[in-house]
Amino acid sequence: PVVAIGVKNTLLLIVFALIFQVGVALILAICVDAVPHGFKFFRTVYFFPIVISATAIGLMFSLIYKYDYGLLNFIVELFGGEPQVWLTRERAIYMLLIPVCWQFIGFYFVTYLTSISGISSDIYESAVLDGAKPFQKAIYITIPMLKSTLMANIVLVVSGCFRVFDMVYVITGGGPMDSSQLLSSYMYYKAFRDYNTGYASAIAIVMMIMGLSITGVIKYFTNKISSDD
Repeated sequence: PVVAIGVKNTLLLIVFALIFQVGVALILAICVDAVPHGFKFFRTVYFFPIVISATAIGLMFSLIYKYDYGLLNFIVELFGGEPQVWLTRERAIYMLLIPVCWQFIGFYFVTYLTSISGISSDIYESAVLDGAKPFQKAIYITIPMLKSTLMANIVLVVSGCFRVFDMVYVITGGGPMDSSQLLSSYMYYKAFRDYNTGYASAIAIVMMIMGLSITGVIKYFTNKISSDD
C-alpha cells in the first residue's frame, strides 16, 4: 500500500515540477528578458535558492509550518484567522511540494535566460516592425526557438523528481501515516530503517522502470514534434 502512495506522490511531484519548474521558470525568463534594467538583480534573486542545500531549505520550511511558532500561522493570525496544522495527512504532500518546486525554479530560469540571449535581436526587430506585441513575440518567436532547451529541461525535471529525498526526510519524514512518502524516501526507509534491502531494491527497480518509461514517452513526442517541423 505504501508503494502505491509513493507512486502517486512521485507522479504528483512530476506534474507540479513540470508546471512550476518548467512553466513558471519560462514565464519568469521571458519577463526578465524584457526588463530594461535590473537584469543581474533578478537573475541573482531567482538563482539564489539553488545555492542553499536542500536540507537547509527543508529545515526552514519545517519551522515555517510549525503550529505554535511557525511563520505561516503567524501570518494567518495576523489577518484574524485561526492557526492550522499544516502537515496533516491530506495536506502534507502538497506542503512538501512547495519547497521542492521552489528550489529549482531558478536553475531552469537561468537556462532559459541563457538560451533567450542567444536569439538574434534582428528577429525581434523584424517582428516589431510587423506590428507584433510583446505577448505575440513570446508565443511565436521566443518559445518556438527555445524548444530544444524546453525538452532538455523536461527530461531533467522528470529525472530529478526521482532523486528528491532530503526535504521529505527533514520536513515530514514521509508522514503522517506515510501520506507524503515518495518512492525515493520509502526506498531509503526500507533499506536503512527496516534493513529490508530486497524490498528496497524492488522499489529501485520500479523507480527505474517509471523513469525510463516517462523519459521514453517524452523522447517519442519530442522526435514527433521535430519531424513535423
